[in-house]
Amino acid sequence: MTDFDFPLYAAVWYHQSGWEIPEVHFKIFEYLEDEENWGKNKTKIVLLWRGIGKSTITDLWVAYKLTKNPALRFLIMSADGETAKKSTQDILQVLRRHPFSQHLIKAGRDLEVRKDSFFVAGHVDNRNSSVKAKGILSNVTGGRADYIIFDDIEVPKNSGTAHKREELRRRVSEANNLLVPEVGRRLFIGTYHDPESIYDEVAQNGASKLRVPLITNIKGDYPYMEGDSQWPERFSNQWILEKQLSCHSKSEWLSQYLLIPASTSDSVLDVARIKMYDKEVDFVSANNSYHVTIGEHVIRSVSCFWDPAISSARGDDSVVAVVFSDDDNNYFIHRTIAVVGDTDDQCKAVKRIALEFNIPIVNIEMNGIGAMLPPMLIKHLEGTGIGVNSAFNREAKNDRIIKAFETPLYAGRIHAHASVINSPFFHQIRDFNPSVTKARDDFIDAAASAILREPIRIAASVLAMGSINKAWMSQGTFELEMDELVF
Repeated sequence: MTDFDFPLYAAVWYHQSGWEIPEVHFKIFEYLEDEENWGKNKTKIVLLWRGIGKSTITDLWVAYKLTKNPALRFLIMSADGETAKKSTQDILQVLRRHPFSQHLIKAGRDLEVRKDSFFVAGHVDNRNSSVKAKGILSNVTGGRADYIIFDDIEVPKNSGTAHKREELRRRVSEANNLLVPEVGRRLFIGTYHDPESIYDEVAQNGASKLRVPLITNIKGDYPYMEGDSQWPERFSNQWILEKQLSCHSKSEWLSQYLLIPASTSDSVLDVARIKMYDKEVDFVSANNSYHVTIGEHVIRSVSCFWDPAISSARGDDSVVAVVFSDDDNNYFIHRTIAVVGDTDDQCKAVKRIALEFNIPIVNIEMNGIGAMLPPMLIKHLEGTGIGVNSAFNREAKNDRIIKAFETPLYAGRIHAHASVINSPFFHQIRDFNPSVTKARDDFIDAAASAILREPIRIAASVLAMGSINKAWMSQGTFELEMDELVF
């Protein structure tokens, strides 16, 4: 039998083992099955909370891939050698027992099986085993692999200091040399253990990423956070409460269960309060106005701010932020985009962003090189109906960031699109320290400047009571409704 996909293969194994399949596991199965979503660098990252069953899913996937193509070669790298060897034994167990795979490993076949490697029937490379497992700190030279799986390689003992993290990066880089050129692929699967995570570095280099936290729609503060459990049958609300109370620190809870890489000290701006969504705006024109719906939130305005820079070599990024807001003063940070190239190239990029999101006015930071850009951008926007506004930020940058984010963040009014969460914005807001004046913070500064240019609106609930003349609402605005992102 060959006509099956990974969700079906996994479902057969779960049924045979007497396990119920949680819905959240199917999301992971489908992501791993998607061959079109390997990112720009042929790499996937799967971030899962501690205890969800990472090893079970990973070992099943390797067995599935070998069943579909016995000629494949896998290198599995774990935090230590013993854990890696356990993976080979678990994969062998699946191959021996799964009804779709038993032909690959049968008693009496002349196939080499060791604790850290084995061949399956149908292999074509006698020098490189079908599966080989090593600890990430072991020396791996020579050989070839079609897939390298970095299985929970980041743990406290190898990522707790800058020196250890650098050594971990070096080992990953060495292993990459074993991949078949051009076609070899990498899968990182694990849980955060350090704010300077290797997973985020890999994601910034173009990898595809799936992040599956324990709970969504978070409310309350640690250690009494509540939300919707992604596996309620096993991780009940009571379990979630007890786990928070038993964690050594807030950073442990955020990193390993909410998948928010946190430092041991509390962040000034609590990123756990950001509400994420993944829907795109859908502009509909009716009765000479725009009506854009994506969910329950009705948005009344949009702000676009460009904080320009010519070169990132000095540590500055040229960033465009697009922020929507609704009548209840919720802010939806929909994009934080770095634009690159010379001034002409950057103006073209800003124009594309403005047209995509129906931006009426682009605000340009006039401090520094921004003074020369308004006339250039006006020329690029000629005929579009989009205006350009010269914006002067007179407050100190850190004061501006605190002013924009602190109150709405702690009131639960900051929403961020998934693309924003996966951009440098997330790390910059997590690591923000108002006492540091030369940090790399252009993504959050651009978003802060956009937020501060949004109007403060009378709550929709007040308008609904009829106590305010509805003609007060400004002309030419548009409506937007947005759904929360559920992984």
